[in-house]
This record gives sequence, C-alpha cells and structure tokens, in this order.
Amino acid sequence: MNKLTVLLAVSIFIITAVYSPASAREIIVDNSGSDADFKSVQEAVNNSSSGDTVIVMPGTYNESIIVNVTSLTIRSESKNPKVLVKSPEENKSVFLITANNVTLSGFNITGSKGNYTYYPSGICLKNTRNCKITDNTLFENYMGVCLVNADYNTVSENFLFNNSISLNEDSNINNLKNNILEEGSISLLYSSYNTISENSLFNGSISMGESGMNTLTNNTIEKGSISLGIWSSGNLISKNKISKGGGISIACCGGGDIISDNTISNCSQGVDTYDHGIDVINNSIIDCYYGIEISQSPSTIDNNTILNCSTGIHIDTTDGVEISNNTITSSVECGISIPDQNSSERIYNNYLNNTINVRLGIYEKNTWNSSLISGTNVVGGPYLGGNYWANPNGTGFSQTCTDSDGDWICDSPYNVNESGFDFLPLASISRTQKQPVANFSANTTQGLAPLAVQFTDFSRHAIAWKWDFDNDGISDSTEKDPVYEYIIPGNYTVNLTVSNPNGKASKTQKIIVHEAEALPVVNFSANTTSGQAPLSVLFTDLSQNAAKRLWDFNNDGITDSTNKTEVYIYTFPRTYIVNLTVVNSKGTFSKLFPITASPLQRVDGQFILTEYQITTNGLNSGQPAIYKDKIVWSNNRNGNPDIYMYDLSTYRETQITTSESDDFSPDIYGDRIVWIDLRNGNGDIYMYNLSTKKETQITTNGSALSPKIYEDKIIWVDYRNGDFKNFSNSDIYMYDLSTHNETQITSSISDDLDPDIYGNKIVWCANHHESENSDIYMHDLSTLKDTKITANESRHMHPVIYGDRIIWEDYLNGKSSIYMYNLSTSTETQIATNQSDHVWPAIYENRFVWADYRNGHTAIYMYDLSTQKETRITTSGLSSAESAIYGDKVVWINYLDGSHIYMSIVLEEGQSPKQPIADFSASPTSGVSPLKVLFSGNSTGGPTSWLWDFGDGINSKHALNATHTFTEPGKYNVSLIVMNENGSSTKLIPEYITVFKKE
Repeated sequence: MNKLTVLLAVSIFIITAVYSPASAREIIVDNSGSDADFKSVQEAVNNSSSGDTVIVMPGTYNESIIVNVTSLTIRSESKNPKVLVKSPEENKSVFLITANNVTLSGFNITGSKGNYTYYPSGICLKNTRNCKITDNTLFENYMGVCLVNADYNTVSENFLFNNSISLNEDSNINNLKNNILEEGSISLLYSSYNTISENSLFNGSISMGESGMNTLTNNTIEKGSISLGIWSSGNLISKNKISKGGGISIACCGGGDIISDNTISNCSQGVDTYDHGIDVINNSIIDCYYGIEISQSPSTIDNNTILNCSTGIHIDTTDGVEISNNTITSSVECGISIPDQNSSERIYNNYLNNTINVRLGIYEKNTWNSSLISGTNVVGGPYLGGNYWANPNGTGFSQTCTDSDGDWICDSPYNVNESGFDFLPLASISRTQKQPVANFSANTTQGLAPLAVQFTDFSRHAIAWKWDFDNDGISDSTEKDPVYEYIIPGNYTVNLTVSNPNGKASKTQKIIVHEAEALPVVNFSANTTSGQAPLSVLFTDLSQNAAKRLWDFNNDGITDSTNKTEVYIYTFPRTYIVNLTVVNSKGTFSKLFPITASPLQRVDGQFILTEYQITTNGLNSGQPAIYKDKIVWSNNRNGNPDIYMYDLSTYRETQITTSESDDFSPDIYGDRIVWIDLRNGNGDIYMYNLSTKKETQITTNGSALSPKIYEDKIIWVDYRNGDFKNFSNSDIYMYDLSTHNETQITSSISDDLDPDIYGNKIVWCANHHESENSDIYMHDLSTLKDTKITANESRHMHPVIYGDRIIWEDYLNGKSSIYMYNLSTSTETQIATNQSDHVWPAIYENRFVWADYRNGHTAIYMYDLSTQKETRITTSGLSSAESAIYGDKVVWINYLDGSHIYMSIVLEEGQSPKQPIADFSASPTSGVSPLKVLFSGNSTGGPTSWLWDFGDGINSKHALNATHTFTEPGKYNVSLIVMNENGSSTKLIPEYITVFKKE
C-alpha cells in the first residue's frame, strides 16, 4: 500500500472523528493583563486539550511555541493586528506545529532568522495533517511557512514580506491559496498533488524540484517566474499571470506537464523547456524574448497567442514537435525559428503575421500542412490544411493569393524554404468576414481631477480602433488599450469605434471627473526607514484629497510608481530621499523622507570590509571588470548577453550595448569599454567611449576573443592564423588607438591565450601542443623583446600584470596555486600556500585577489603584500571564480540569489568614512505674513547635499543656505536632511516658525 493510499484512509478517519463540544473551552492569553488565564502562548498550549481555543490578546510575545495538541485553535483576539509573536532564538521557529487539525490565525510573526539546517520558520508544520494557517503576517524569518512531511493542510490568506512558503520532504495534497508574498517565493521539493492557487507574488517565484502532479492555477506573479526543476512531471500550470520576470521554465528529465491558459508578458522567456516533453496550450505570450523555446523535448504547441516577441517559437535539436492553431504576430526576429539541427516538426493551421515568418536551417524535413479535412481553421475557413502566411504590410502570400473555388485555401502552394512547401496555405482572414462588435471597459468611471483612466478593448472582429475620449467627433487615439488623463473636471462621454472591411460599430461610456473640494494633503508611511542593503521597503500612500500620486523613490526626478502601495528595493548602500507628490485640481504637494540602506560590514583584523550589491537583475551576470568608480559586466536579461556599467559616483546603471547579438568579455580603462561582439557571426572587438558616446568596431576578422585595454592599447586573442572553430593556434594582437595601427605580438605555433597589459608590457599564457604544459611569457613594447617568465614544467594559466609584478595560476603540485614574479628583483614567490585550488587571480598595487576552494565551495580571498596578510573577502560560499580589483574595491559574482555583481571596499581601521550631522538656524523665527526667513546650514561632517522641508508643503531647496517666504499664518515644522557619500542625518524643529496674520 503506497503512502498516498494510507494518507487518504487516515484523513477520512481524522475528518470524521467527533469531539465533544462540552469539553471545549476558551483560554485567554495576555502578557499585560491580570485577568488572563496565562501570560504566554506556550503555557496556554501546554495546559490545553483537544478542541480548545487559545485567544491571544494584543501585545508582543517573545516565544518559540511548540504546538503538540490536536484539534487546537490558536488565534488573536478578533484577528487583532497588534499581536506580535517573535522568536527569542533565531534558529527556532516561532510556531512549530507537530499535531493534526491545528488552526493558527491572526498573528504578526517574526524573528526566526537562522539557517536552513534547522528549518527556522515563522510557522513550521512538521509531520502534520489537516492544519489551517490563515490571516497571518510573516516577515523577517528565514522561511515564512515551512511544511515538512505534512499533508492535507491549508495555508491561505496570509501576507508574507521578504518570506517564503516552502513544502519539503514528501509534503503532499496541501492547499496554498490567496496568499500575498512580497519579496518571497513558493517552493516545492519532493512534494506532490498540491494545489497552489490565487496567490500574488511580487519579486518572487514559484519553483519545484522532483515534484509531480501539482496544480498551479490563477496565481499572479510580477518580477518572478514559475520553474520546474529536474524530475518534475505531470504538473498542471494554468491560468497564471506572469509579468516582468522569467516566464515559465522547465528543466530536464520529466514529462507530461500541461502549460495552459497562462498570460505571460514582458519576460525574458515565455515558456521554455529542456529535455522535458510538455503540452503548451491556449497561452497568451506578449513582449518576451522567446515566446516558446523547445530544446530536445518532443512537445505539443497548440492554440497559443504570441505577440511582440523577438522570436515567437524557437525549436532546437528536437524531433516530433507539433505546432498548430497558434497566432504569432509582430515578432522582431521571426515567427518560428528552427536552426540547422536535424528536426522533423509538424506545423499547420497557424496564423503567422511577421516581417519574417520562419527562419530555418539547412535540414528540411518539416511538414507545413495537414491533410485537407473539414473543420474551422485559424482564420475561420471551412477546412484545415496549412498555415496563414501574412506580413504587416499586407503583402503576405495568404493575403494576396487567389482562391478561385472559395474554399479558403490558396490555389498554389507556398514555398516556405527551398525544398519546404506548404501545399495547402490558408486564404482570407476570419475577422473580416463578420461585422465588428464594439466593447470595452474602464478601470474607473469617476474620480477627482486629474483622473487617469485605463481603457481595455474587448471588441470582436476588429482590426482598427478609434477612441474619442470626450465625444467631440475627433479621434484621440488609435491604440487598442489606451490610457487617457482627464485634467479638467466635468462629465465626459467616451466613444470607441471599431471597424473592419465589413463595417463599423461603436460603444460609449460615461466618465465623471470631480472638482476637488480642498487642497491635497500629502503623507505616506514606510514599513522601515533603515536597514542592510539590499533593503526592501513597503511604502503606503496615506494622503488625503489626492487625485494622482507620483512616487520617486530616489529623488532623481523620474517617477518610479503611481500605485497606492509599492515595494522598492534599495540595492546600493547610501541614504536615499523618497519623494511622494500628490495632485488634484487645487494644487500639488510633495513630501520628502530619507531611507538609509546600510552596507554589510565586518572587521577582519586590521581591515574593515564593507559589502555592496551592485546589480538588481541576476540573470546570468558575469565577467566583471572595474576601473576607478566604474564597474562593467555582461548580463542576459534581454535574452542575449549585453554589456552593462555601474557608476559608483552617480549610483546609476547604464546599458552599453543594445544589439541583439551576444556581447561578452568586457574590460574598461578610463572612459573606454571594450568587449567581444558576435553581431557579424563571429567574434569581433568593439569599443564604446563614455565621453563621446560613440561605438567603434576595432577588429573585422571575426576571430577575436578575450580583449583587454590599457590607456590607448587594446590586446586580444586572435585565431585568424589558426582554427577558430576548434580554438587552436591562436596569437596575441594589439591595436593602438592613438596611431590606428594593428600589431601581431606573437607568432609561435603554441596556443597563446589569456593576455593582459600594463604600461608597455604584455603577458600571456602559451599552451604547448607537444605536452599539457604551458608557460607565461612577457612582451616589452619598448624593447620588442619577449621574455619567458616561468621556468618549471607545469601548467601556468591566467597571468595578470600590474607594475613590475606578474601573477598567475600554477599547477605544479597537482593543485592550482597563485605565484608572483617580480620583474625588478627577478624573484618568484608563492602567494597562496594552502592545499586547496586557487584560480583566476587579479592584482592592483600590493593587493592580489583570487578564487579559493579550501572550504568546499568558492570564496574570494585577498593577499596584501605590504602586510603579508590574507583576508577572506566573501562569506556566502556562492561566489564566482572571476573577480577583479581596483584600489580598495573588489568585485565578484555572487550566486546566492541568481547571479549578481557584488563589491567589497576594504579599508584599514581608522579609514572608516564619516556621516554628516545636521544642524541649522533661522532668522527671524516669527513675524506677520508674508514672512521671509533666512535659513542657515550649520551641519558638520562634510555634507554634500541639503534638503530643506519648510513645513508648508510648497517646496524644498537643495542648498547649504536657503531663503523661504511663508505666505499663510500658522506654526511650521522645519527639517533639514544633509547627506554625503557615507550617509545622512536629519534635524527637525517642531513649530520653529510662527507666522501671524497681518492686521
């Protein structure tokens, strides 16, 4: 008898068991009241019996509670939000439930911040059945809700902030419903037959590994994804909405999953699967890179709508995919891509309207039509056959073909590609065969001016739209789903007219825009105002009489949100100014408030290490390089690698490359960035000048890799004289930007790799064909002399040079270690001496960094030659092998949550930066209106910016000293926020200015 059969039998027994209501009682817990039964929740649980209800009164309870009484209800008084339960030990769960039929509701739960070993959770259900977890708020726990070998439980209507829900170790037949997760995810491991429905996730994902037969329906995910790990089979993923994230991704080694009726928009991928057969049915995929990507996975792709993607459907190394009944339109690259791998797909009854409908390889065994059979086809015709071939300019084959017998099949075949033919291409188009029917909705029909209204079209058979927002007979928009803002109060009639060649239809809707009766009053709250970066802050607008709100979370003049509540993540440590501006027809007012994101800081001997997360997008970030305050790297957020830059002085990220080719291996010196670009099919070097904003192609041979730049000189590995396909017989080349001359540096028969340059000296690794050994060489541009640096028989790799020092990896003793050669003294020194592997060194002045595997995982270490001290830079254990250093800054890739670029500033004690201290005075501080007041800044600590708030809601000024005129009588609170690169300080003087009415 299997486990699920046993569980079903046990659950029937539990559900049908009857408890005597006469024995049930209510137990009151109040840690501040004398009339309560108990002062702690744990005492109440310990003294309860099956069927009792424990009611917890408002207060803060520092407890880790074990619930081991069956059929017990624990709730706050009337779901009171003022009941906080906090674990006093971070490696213990706040509530550990080990009994069946327990109900827990109405609590704020926090404090379990330990590590995964202990499953520390706000709520942990372990070996339980039929428990209900509802209406709780969980935050700042390692996990929010964790189920371990728990079945038939319900987790519903909870709010989790920066917390997750996790099902582990055979947790089956559970129901997760109507939960809200901000900065949190839902994960399943070894768990099956669970239902996950109607949950809302922001900056979070739903994932599973080795889990099957689960149902994921009607979930809304923003800035996240749904992912199925290996050996996850038979799952239903249906009617979910995913936006601005990763779409639906499925890993290898399973099958039988159904992906249906989902809406996926603005994601890196719509649906992608590798070595895992799936059915992709009835999905709407909009504005993604690949709409659907199938790799080594025989699958069915049926009745999907794919709009505005780079490529609609991409099939890679897969036989037996059936693509039918899909609508693929407005693809940037092509509608369907099947490259050169051997593929035999069946593609029929699809509506294709793209500039390029298909892009195929040389292998042609695809079938482009079914047999001619009766049935309504994708454009409304009476027969199934081939595909509808259109293009946006109206000259596609199906749009212009003749159909002499009126059977909605073109008279002649369509030549898809050389030997590939659609013998039954569809003719006509269904939506022009019927009269259009107009219909639309508005997200609001009345409100204060200015009133922004989102209109959504639901018309049928329409191919053109004309919106008249004030019914004056003039078309205001031809978009399908426009947004319109009504500035002036009044009663308006919206008129939508839709059309196709067979006619027109209209619909109207009343919009009422009210005049505000009073000025808006701006106010907002933040759930936290300071914390360690990356810092997630939940902002809530508390303004009154506001018709419109504009959030600017870093006061850079760019609106970040117009929502009433919004979560914003501050990734880089510093003080930010939040600016909320509210508007109505009477006026506009703003409120400023500082948010301080603190760095992760630790002390290691004489060094203070301050850690920063640089990137916010963790999609395959890699290959970081740094020069002064600028960091460059590659990132795959747009579906292909692009080059990005972060400026530490301005806290701004810039996308350097925008081509749709692969761009990688960036390096930077001064205001110049170089990288490898595959836009011409092979590798060429391009350069971008930050000062002139000009891009320049450096090489044209298509045989370049691994560029480095120093001053006016660019060096790289070049295969023009060798075999680029097999990466053999490479040479080192150089280009001088000042003379525009290219020079071949090496011409040996070895593979010359991993070049680096400093001043007039170039170093590289020469791999010898006759053995597995390799050596480090140096070329001096001033003497044109080559020097062999290494002498022993070993593999020497990845050399880098700074000043008169060269460092590299040496595999002399079977393990890789870091060695240094001093050109001035002609001496070689081993830098890293322990028995682990050390790879990918980097150098700046007296400091060397490398990746080290000594603790069973990768970490970045630094050696300071002047102090002869080794320091561990990273602590997460999930770092990349590649790192870079400039001055006191070390950058690397951290794989803790995706792949992010991190930086640590390493300072000696006594060099710690100082924050400013705010202080000011004013003259005069009272008088009749209008009262002109001079404010003088007396702050210390070297502030670089000043933000004054004069309390009258009009404006603040960015200046050391400010003059302000108060026009209305009253008492005004005045505050000053001062900032520098190290932090901020605020001083507030209540009722500092008194203005009297002029007699």
